[in-house]
Amino acid sequence: MPRPSLPVSLGSARFRTLDLGGLLITDAWFPPHLVLKAHTHDRTVLAVTLAGNWDSVMDRRPRVSQVGMVLTEPAGESHANHFAGGGARVLIMQPDPARIDALADSGRFLDRVNHFSAPAALGLARRISVEMQHRDSATPLAVEGLGLELLAAAARASDGHRRSLPPL
Repeated sequence: MPRPSLPVSLGSARFRTLDLGGLLITDAWFPPHLVLKAHTHDRTVLAVTLAGNWDSVMDRRPRVSQVGMVLTEPAGESHANHFAGGGARVLIMQPDPARIDALADSGRFLDRVNHFSAPAALGLARRISVEMQHRDSATPLAVEGLGLELLAAAARASDGHRRSLPPL
């Protein structure tokens, strides 16, 4: 029996969502001790933990996410979520499948489950969160640019690239 497909904001105490067409971005606060039974999402998920900790159980294996951790879940991947005693705040990006295809090889890391620490991704996720909190007419452009940069930072971190860019 297929698992229900649910929105990434399910169970969150509050959330902000910005739909940019090719990128659906949600900044969500999940309450302490929340348990979400096995479910799926229609779109691939790239989640960056901004505060607290939580786990996503896939194939009976928990992947515990703390601040600065990135978790990717391919579309349709069955998982359950458990949020710790302090709850968690998570920035969640869901690229449109056509956008993922347009990313070619750099977007292939989204085709599999990944779980890793990525300080660069955390900084970008925090900047996206601030943009979403203090919106103006430039917010969609800024968030789309930061979102693409977040995807690039996560792709590099997932492949173990630790290179830094040369100084300007």
